[in-house]
Amino acid sequence: MEIYSKQLPLLWDADVIVVGSGSAGATAAIAAARNGAKTVLIERFGFLGGTSTQVLDTFYGFYTPGQVAYKVVGGVPDDVVAGLKQRNAAFERPNTYGAGTGVTYDPFTLQVV
Repeated sequence: MEIYSKQLPLLWDADVIVVGSGSAGATAAIAAARNGAKTVLIERFGFLGGTSTQVLDTFYGFYTPGQVAYKVVGGVPDDVVAGLKQRNAAFERPNTYGAGTGVTYDPFTLQVV
């Protein structure tokens, strides 16, 4: 096994550094900043969102599966959906699998919300 290490100059004074701005990375960076942490978000593309803006067009997973759906995801994702709706770029519809709703959105608008 080869182990490589190198000293790098410190480029940021940050409490939190997040690499990647997909659904998880963007949410982590926003939550850290909202809680007062000096936050740096590193993204290789010129926009946020990762796979959600390049491939997908519907959010699922806000609710538990089954006939009686309980909302279990909120916070930053709710803020993102609200921003999309303000721009007429999203609508909620019944989830195909009977678990609450899915949110179908315009992936290009998501890049800037």
